[in-house]
Amino acid sequence: MTSLVSSGILKLTTMVKRGVRNISEAFSKLDPAKQEQIRKAALNEFAREGYERASTNNIVKEAGIAKGTLFYYFPNKQALFDYLIEYVLNYVETKYLKRIDFSEPDFLTRYWKAAQIKLESYLSDKDAFEFLGSMYLRQENQTLWQRLDAMYQDAMGKMLSNLDTSLLRTDITAEYAMKITAWAMEGYQSELLARLQNQDLAALDMKPYWDEFYEFLQVLRTLLYKKQGEVENDNSTSESGN
Repeated sequence: MTSLVSSGILKLTTMVKRGVRNISEAFSKLDPAKQEQIRKAALNEFAREGYERASTNNIVKEAGIAKGTLFYYFPNKQALFDYLIEYVLNYVETKYLKRIDFSEPDFLTRYWKAAQIKLESYLSDKDAFEFLGSMYLRQENQTLWQRLDAMYQDAMGKMLSNLDTSLLRTDITAEYAMKITAWAMEGYQSELLARLQNQDLAALDMKPYWDEFYEFLQVLRTLLYKKQGEVENDNSTSESGN
C-alpha cells in the first residue's frame, strides 16, 4: 500500500492553497476529537468499499452518531466524499510533501529523509493514506485519479532533479540506480508497516526502526556507490585536469 500512497502532487498545489473545501460551517465548529471520529469512520468506509458501495449507515454506526447528525454536517454522501478528498490531499501536501528537502544533492540521503517523513506522516494518520491509496487503485473518479497522477508526476520530478550522481558506480546508469533505490525503499517500508500493524503506535519507540532503516541505506550505498578509492582517483583526475 505504501507504494500506492506515494502515488498520490502540480495541479494539487494550487488547489490545496485554497484550503480544505466542501466543509460545512457547522462541522468546522465541531469539537476536533468529534471531527476526527466522523472523519475516521468515513475514510475507512470509502477505503474499504469505494464510493459507489460505501454506506452512510456503516459510517454513522462506526462513528457512533445518528444519521441525521451526519447529514446536518454534510447534505449527502457526495459532499462528505468531496470533503474527505480535500482533507486527505491537504494532509499529504502539508504533512509529507512540503517537508521534503529537495535541495539535498545526495540522492540516497534524499530518498532516506523523504521515506522517514512519509512513514512518520503515515503513522500519524494511516486512514488518510489508505483512503488515498484505495481511491487511486479503484480509479472510480477520473478527476481525482488525474489529480493524484499529477501529484505523483510532480513529486517524482522534484525527487529526481538536481542530484549529484558523481558518486554512483559508472557501470550502472543513474536512472537505473534511482529505480533500484525506489523499489528497495518501497519494499522495505511495506515490510516495516506490516511488522508495525498491531502495535501501539502512540507508545512505540521508533529509534530502533530508524537505526535499522539507516543500516539498510548503507547497504544500498555499498551496492550503488563507487568505492572510496575510486572517488579519490576521480577527484585527483579532475584536479590535474584543471
